[in-house]
Amino acid sequence: MRLGLLLPLGLVAHGFMDPAPLGTRFLDPDDAMRLVQVRDLVAGQGWFDTVPHRLDPPQTVPTHWSRLPDAPLAAIILLVAPLFGPALAEKAALMLWPPLLWAASACVAARIARRLGGHEAMPAAVLLGFAAGVVGQFLPGRIDHHGLQAVLGLAALAFALERERPRAAGLAGIFTGAAFAVGLDTVVVLGFVGLLFAGDLLLGRDRGGVAAYATGASVTLLAAFPLTFHPAQLAVTACDGPTPRIVFLVTAGLLVLRVCATLTRGRNPGGRCVVLAGAAMLGWGLVLGVAPSCLGGLAGATGSEALSPWVGHTQELSSLSVLMRSGPRGVGELMTILPPVLGLAGAVLIALLSPGRRRAATEFGLCLAVLTVIGWVAIRGLFLANAAAIGPIAAAAVLLLHRAKLASMPVAVGGMLAATAIVATSHVPLNATRSAASSATSAASTPSVRVETAAVDRVSAGGDGACDDAGDYGVLAALPKGLVLGPIWSGPTVLVWTPHDVISSPHHRFGRGNDFGEAIMNGTVENARRAIVGRGIDYVVLCRAHPHAGPFMDALRTAPPDWLERAGGPGDDLLVFRVRKEAH
Repeated sequence: MRLGLLLPLGLVAHGFMDPAPLGTRFLDPDDAMRLVQVRDLVAGQGWFDTVPHRLDPPQTVPTHWSRLPDAPLAAIILLVAPLFGPALAEKAALMLWPPLLWAASACVAARIARRLGGHEAMPAAVLLGFAAGVVGQFLPGRIDHHGLQAVLGLAALAFALERERPRAAGLAGIFTGAAFAVGLDTVVVLGFVGLLFAGDLLLGRDRGGVAAYATGASVTLLAAFPLTFHPAQLAVTACDGPTPRIVFLVTAGLLVLRVCATLTRGRNPGGRCVVLAGAAMLGWGLVLGVAPSCLGGLAGATGSEALSPWVGHTQELSSLSVLMRSGPRGVGELMTILPPVLGLAGAVLIALLSPGRRRAATEFGLCLAVLTVIGWVAIRGLFLANAAAIGPIAAAAVLLLHRAKLASMPVAVGGMLAATAIVATSHVPLNATRSAASSATSAASTPSVRVETAAVDRVSAGGDGACDDAGDYGVLAALPKGLVLGPIWSGPTVLVWTPHDVISSPHHRFGRGNDFGEAIMNGTVENARRAIVGRGIDYVVLCRAHPHAGPFMDALRTAPPDWLERAGGPGDDLLVFRVRKEAH
């Protein structure tokens, strides 16, 4: 009953959590790029055609994203547009989809909390869903696929904790298949789920759950495959997303696990070890025979010989230890790992004090530990670790209240709210230090790191002068359609708010345009002229607040070359230049 009341209240609360005017500002380039992809779909671009045709034309490289997350957004737009127009329909999609995902994530967290701490822990888990490290991914406008991935991956783990029931095991499989069909961001969680079922076979604890899991996952993945790939795309060699090779390998692995469930039945421990060792060797043989390049990192996964240099310098791929050495802002980043640490402590506490839940707490704690380590090494993984931490924190809080014999008293509610406040405000010092230390970080970082760090800092500080608002692009949008060159992070916003084509966008498959654009923006004025004229670029843009990264950018701010003509007013945050015809 309490959970049923909290979820609607949470959805209402999301209406007051919009950090910017809805539909005029994006917190992440992925959100803007997702809207571009959805717009193209609604406008008639084919379902199986995920090529961003306005990015580095005339390239024909598809994105590594699955089409499936586009479906709910496009459905909302198509349903609302006939009644209220396309602009309001887009706003409705941006407003409705993220909070609905948040409600789903709250239900998953509540189920994990129930498994670890009983029914009384479920309301606390919903409250903890407002923690900054979690709710930030579900704010209105956050329409990239990461929120959906987290919900599906953690749902698979939640039901895997209850795998003694075949129905729960089957649901774990269904969510596993759905998560793989959307993307690979939760592959660590999904791999851990598979290991839990394999461990049951090894220990002789399987009671039909492995078969239900393998069947549910393989059927779901195969059912989703025709919705993602056209038969003509079966020869795609990349493995940086739910591509044919990945679907084949995962499905083959699931079928091998299903066969192992039959072969290990009734065998002694030695026989089970032999069967599973043979299955592991077969699995590695399939990977090496079908997709050896998938073991070669991101470059091998995309089928490219090399990736753009900026990929290795983006902030989200930096470790917390590296960021901590960058100054006060980096120290503030350390606060982002507080919820996972509290979750690990909660899992240990439950394992020590609740014998009946020891196995589930240990299993969940191991998975959370892996996610926390990954989040430390690359901070983009901390969102998933934060979301996973909610269940054990809530369950441990209720357990402690029971131990103190306070669970039935009003102070119990206060205790849960206090735990929520601790986690929910853990990012407040981070935002303060981000704003205070951005200039120091800019001076100490490589150009590509400075670009992204500055963008994140300006959003945290409210976006003033950051050129991240639709109004900043009015001058550019009014110009005749052409090809735009700007810093790599401006690509998606130019695509969203103007009719123009762009050279680059911060997505790893588009190395040709990204390398070309970064070389110009960070190079000399003379080299820039030759490259711009040779490529047929019509406009050059630069945010006035963009950190200095090269002679050409400095010239754009202070003394633009005579082959560029300024468009717009002197006070504009976004500097827009036309390439003069006589320069060609």
